[in-house]
Amino acid sequence: MSWDYVSGIFILAGINLMTVLGLSLLTGFTGMFSFGHAGFMAIGAYVAATTTMKFGFPYFAALLAGGIAAMIISLFIGKLTLNLKGDYFCIATLGFGEAIRLILDNVQYFGGARGLSSIPTVGKTTLINVIIVNVIAVYVLVSIIRSRHGRNMVAIREEEMAAQTIGIDVFKYKLIALAISALYAGISGGMLAHYLGYIQPVMFKMVKSTELIIIVIFG
Repeated sequence: MSWDYVSGIFILAGINLMTVLGLSLLTGFTGMFSFGHAGFMAIGAYVAATTTMKFGFPYFAALLAGGIAAMIISLFIGKLTLNLKGDYFCIATLGFGEAIRLILDNVQYFGGARGLSSIPTVGKTTLINVIIVNVIAVYVLVSIIRSRHGRNMVAIREEEMAAQTIGIDVFKYKLIALAISALYAGISGGMLAHYLGYIQPVMFKMVKSTELIIIVIFG
């Protein structure tokens, strides 16, 4: 068993960990199930790959650009969907994830159904870089959870009506949780793009979102 094979497994685990960390804040600590996080990964992957290939962004700047793009889209989606309760929010996020995939299928600037190839990989998503990103992400997430904001999110998960009664702005904290989770997913998508060297819309189907939710639940 070669080290390249083992390190490849660790890199893929670290990439998935990024998305799952953000999803755990949304699902595990705020109590909202999302089946659209593959869509946020797709946004991050395509934006990061495009900024690297066509605008010459450095690797970490491209990851940040992909994460911020996903976060901005999440704020727009959150404004429309966060007032929905229970299963309706799940269905809305599922629809969002599939819509992103279908849009990317038909936008030729991003390669359409063929996707993007020849994405730079050398010196990009290495094991060291993945570990650095993961350590920063874990530290930030733990800091959020231990703060007053994190406690407010947990209160919303436990009893939304009671949290609202004591003065917690439920909508605002749900939106913050969604935005942070989308940021993490976008960065994860950017790392994936620069590891594989190619991306296609079919890689971000609903099955991917379901897989991420399963990881959070079992974790």
